[in-house]
Amino acid sequence: MRLRAAVRFYVPALVRIGILFLTQVQVWWAIFELRGEAQWTFLGFMLILTLPTLLYLQTFLLLPDFDREEQIDLKAIYYESRPWFFALFALIPVASLVREYVMAGFIAADADPLFRLGFLGLALLGLLSPRKRVHEALAPLMLISFVVYIALLFLQLV
Repeated sequence: MRLRAAVRFYVPALVRIGILFLTQVQVWWAIFELRGEAQWTFLGFMLILTLPTLLYLQTFLLLPDFDREEQIDLKAIYYESRPWFFALFALIPVASLVREYVMAGFIAADADPLFRLGFLGLALLGLLSPRKRVHEALAPLMLISFVVYIALLFLQLV
């Protein structure tokens, strides 16, 4: 309880934290689809590890050090880390598409790359706009988009 009183919450930051958790789960779920991959390359493996690494770095930027004694302001931390957070977020769909091309030799012509390009667009919007209203609208839009992405493409493992 004492810790909760020391934190000033900010809804877009909390939504992003939730999205990061869902994204970590989705990335590992998608990686598990590669369990039957017969031929592996070091480059392909490195590209697979790029996704959880980028997500870890985003989490590091968004979550404060709770060992500090002073009050933690999630809104201040959010806007302070915004450029780096969204730059890393923009790299995720790019790295994902590069990984798919390197490992499969092509990018599937289905809804998956379209969603990833949409996420890239949302990331660039967050990166380029410092406006509070944009980020307050972007948070639920990103959450809804990601939930729809998972529901349409990843509920069952292939």
